[in-house]
Parts: sequence; C-alpha cells; structure tokens
Amino acid sequence: MNQLRSSSIPLEEVARRPGPGQAIPGNIQFSPDDKLITFLLSPDGSLDRQLYGFDPETGERQLLLAPAGGGTTEATVSLEEALRRERQRQLETGVTSYIWAPKEARILLPLQDGLYMLDEIGGQPRLLVKGDGDPILDPRFSPDGQWVAYVQAAELYVVPVSGGEPRQLTFGAREAGLTHGLAEFVAQEEMRRSRGYWWAPGSNSLAFVEVDERHIPVYRIM
Repeated sequence: MNQLRSSSIPLEEVARRPGPGQAIPGNIQFSPDDKLITFLLSPDGSLDRQLYGFDPETGERQLLLAPAGGGTTEATVSLEEALRRERQRQLETGVTSYIWAPKEARILLPLQDGLYMLDEIGGQPRLLVKGDGDPILDPRFSPDGQWVAYVQAAELYVVPVSGGEPRQLTFGAREAGLTHGLAEFVAQEEMRRSRGYWWAPGSNSLAFVEVDERHIPVYRIM
C-alpha cells in the first residue's frame, strides 16, 4: 500500500504566483522591421514585469524599460483598471502591455502615471499623455501610425504621436453608468470582445460604442 509522505515544498511556494516553472516571457512580438523580438519578463521570477528586446542576429538580450516606481501595481490601479484586469485574467504588474507602431520602430507604453512613447530602441520614453488621476485605457495606434487613440474618464481621445494637446472626440459620459469607447462587462466576459472602438483603415475616423448602464439598479450584496 502506498503511504502518504509529507512534502518538502513550503505552502508559500504552492500558493505563489507565478507558479513554479511559469515565470516565462509573455506578450512576445516582432518589431515592424523584423529585426527585434520584444517581450515582457520578470527577472526575479515575480509578477513584476519589465520590457526586453532580443536581437536574433547577435543573440543579445537588452532591457528596454523598467518603470520607475514599479509601474502598475495592485495598490495603484483604479477601479476601472482593476475590473479590466480581472476580466482579462491579468495578474502581472510593472509593464503590463506595450504596442508597436504599425510602420516604425517606436513603442507605445501605458504606465501608471500616463501614456509614454519609446521613439528608439535603447532610448528614454517620453510622456505623451499625463494620467492626471484618470487611467488611460486601451491606447492604440492609427493604421498610418500618426495618431494614438485612447479612453480616459469614459471619453475617447486622440493625440498625435509627435505630442501635443489631446483632442477629445466624445462628450457627455462623465456621469456614472455611461461610457464611450469601452467594452462593457457582458462584451468582455461573454462575447470575448475587449475593444470598444475601431480605427478606419484610412486613419481618418473612428467607430465606437456607447454603453449606458444608468437604468440598471445597484444592489448591495455585502
């Protein structure tokens, strides 16, 4: 008869995230010129990720960004960010996402205090849009790479990649229960649709969803 034996693995190791053997590169992408492979990785095996680049020609790995202050953390995310992270089953902190420009070697970086642009590999990121207490959600390049659209405070904005004053495209969603450009709970959980706006192929217009939940009563469950 087999006998049960006590395990030498401490409970902390069993419960920690990422689990043993799961601290692997994530969000792997090629640069537009196919010369660089980028990915997110935690060097210490934690959930706190940094942005790296790998050169297939030389075999060298380069740290591209380790955000000051730790980037996104569970303690600093807003309610809207926390809900999106939950629906996307996202546990990682630090650098949680990045977006390559469609035609140029520049990277869009949504961080805790704002939206940043890395204009060249090995350079320093520049602030494109300041957060000002409101999280910047779902930023995306236009197809021609000249604009960035994003949602902030439930409204849709665009800003030139070169910088400047953001342009607000939608209005009237400042009150609770109304949003522009964001996928609602049902779309994300049941339809697997995380997007709430779409660029036209010519980069001259945007389609977006308006979600009105003001008619839905709020119930206290605890």
